[in-house]
Amino acid sequence: MLGLLTILNDFGLDLAVVAHRELTESQMAQLNVLAVVVASAVVVGSAAVALSCAAAFVLAHPLGAPELPAVTAALSAVLFVASLRTVAIGRLKKEFRFARLAVAETVASLSTSACTIVLALAGLQYWALVLGQVVGQMLLTVVVLSWVPPRFAWPRLTALREVLT
Repeated sequence: MLGLLTILNDFGLDLAVVAHRELTESQMAQLNVLAVVVASAVVVGSAAVALSCAAAFVLAHPLGAPELPAVTAALSAVLFVASLRTVAIGRLKKEFRFARLAVAETVASLSTSACTIVLALAGLQYWALVLGQVVGQMLLTVVVLSWVPPRFAWPRLTALREVLT
């Protein structure tokens, strides 16, 4: 379920940035806010997340995994973190800065692995996997945003109509 929500999370906004070469800085700032709003709606108000957590709660006992609801909720937080970098990744793609994207993804993968191993050795068991993912995604966001600092502006649908259609 979380995999599907991850796909839906960016709402195609990164591709909109790539496809519309004439976007102004103001429009990109508005898209940043829109990405966060969409992700917040997906994380907080989404029936799918609620269904996922409810299913995890129902399945926790029969599967002998009482930690399942907490793990599902913790991994849902990654969706919000990912929304912060949606427009920035779109800008990197638009500017053909794929080497930077590769570096960012490599940093995220290595940090996820290292964090998971260290936490597993520290005895955190399944939380090592969960926290490794959260740390890796947070670092990916920090690295991308350090290269493309975000600006935020309240979305005006009139200014974004062409981009969103």
